[in-house]
Amino acid sequence: MPAWLKIVLAVIGVFILIVVGFGVVGFVYFNKHKEEWMKAGNAAKQEAETFAAGKDASQCVDESLRRLGSCQGLQCEVTNRIFLEHCMKKAAPSPQLCTNVPRRSEILASARWALGECGRRGMPNNQPCGRLLQEVQRYCDTR
Repeated sequence: MPAWLKIVLAVIGVFILIVVGFGVVGFVYFNKHKEEWMKAGNAAKQEAETFAAGKDASQCVDESLRRLGSCQGLQCEVTNRIFLEHCMKKAAPSPQLCTNVPRRSEILASARWALGECGRRGMPNNQPCGRLLQEVQRYCDTR
């Protein structure tokens, strides 16, 4: 077997070991934290239902963006997104909320809208804000 082939096979083998290693670590990490994530998601749903009483969907968005300001990390961001989704479902409809919201399939318009909306709300170039607003698009797509 030529030396170059041995090197290529060794590099491929190391790459496969790294991928498998990341997969095992990810699986273990997920299983270790699964219960805590489920509890956080259920708590967010409960908070959303309580908050939505007597409010409209745009107030849910305002509250979620306020909460996003103090978020640290992906788990907080996901929990906040769950809060927004369930809050908008339980709150009274807010017709003006969806007035200028593009469909999720309009990728460039969606990006422009999210950047503009986050900037208007004092969070210019804030990626978590843009990701949170995807939930507003999902809500408006079903209306």
